[in-house]
Amino acid sequence: MEISLSDEERKCALKTFFVKVKEELDIIPAQVQVIENMQEKAVFLDECGERSLMAAERVPHPIGRSVASTNLLAWVGTAKYADALPLYRLEKILVRYGGEITRTTLANWIIRLSVTLDPLLKRLFEQLMKADYIQGDETRLQVLNEPGMAATGDKWIWVLRGGPPGKTVVSFNYDKTRAGKVVERLLESYEGRFFQSDGYSAYHKPCAAKNVAHLGCWDHARRKVAEAIKTQPKPGKGKPSVAMVMLSHINALYRLEREWAELDDDERKERRQQKAIPKLKKFKIWLERKQPTVPKDTLTRTAINYTLNQWEHLVRYCEHGQCTSATCWRRMLSDPLW
Repeated sequence: MEISLSDEERKCALKTFFVKVKEELDIIPAQVQVIENMQEKAVFLDECGERSLMAAERVPHPIGRSVASTNLLAWVGTAKYADALPLYRLEKILVRYGGEITRTTLANWIIRLSVTLDPLLKRLFEQLMKADYIQGDETRLQVLNEPGMAATGDKWIWVLRGGPPGKTVVSFNYDKTRAGKVVERLLESYEGRFFQSDGYSAYHKPCAAKNVAHLGCWDHARRKVAEAIKTQPKPGKGKPSVAMVMLSHINALYRLEREWAELDDDERKERRQQKAIPKLKKFKIWLERKQPTVPKDTLTRTAINYTLNQWEHLVRYCEHGQCTSATCWRRMLSDPLW
């Protein structure tokens, strides 16, 4: 953008020139447009006087006959799965942009696109299974129209994440159950050495069967401590609660990981051996001393029990510099409160 002098202001000037005085970040608002695809055709006349027609080859469309361009399909998929926007909101957004497409149509596009992308998803999963180190977790999902199951019942999304830097694969897998057979199926072809998860017992069996080092997740242990703190009255100037002290121990470990984030794997392992392990030993002694003094029916006791029960898995990250201490490692590294 040019900010110009008026004719009166530039009158009698020897010369004028422009100087950059500011940079602004701008955004081009989305808009709906109709693209007309024109296919060229040619008419030929053979020796017998018969006419024949030739048409330029059309580029295959991801879902066949559809009014949606590839750009629109990419926009819908990104908005739904990367930005967590439900289809009923996308329907309203498209109206604002100048297009009227029902959520039923949007859903059909997603379903048809999933069939087209299935070979790619399978290939990505194959690459994930070749990763040396992957992380896993499962979370509840409500599905309204699952045949043979109540809408209020629990269904599950199983997430696996791994791969080399810059080529990370995240795989989302739906299942009706949280049974251990799901983990066994997902990890059946895993060829790596390290698997990290929370303390759910279903993960132990396939890791042991494949001789895979099973690492625990400090974020899950920390979450139980945070839940305990939420139920307690706000701390005054007196002695901090057991949960607050427990949180400070975990946060101290996280601060070390933030300091070592840019180190190579060997250096990180060495630092963990030198500094993290002594802190962990001190922390465990404190937990074992506090455990019998905390009432069994409290969330603080639950957090202590979980941490001690998972201790072998929780401290295993110190043996391997390429592994993180938590599955939510990006948040742990970027959030100064952790």
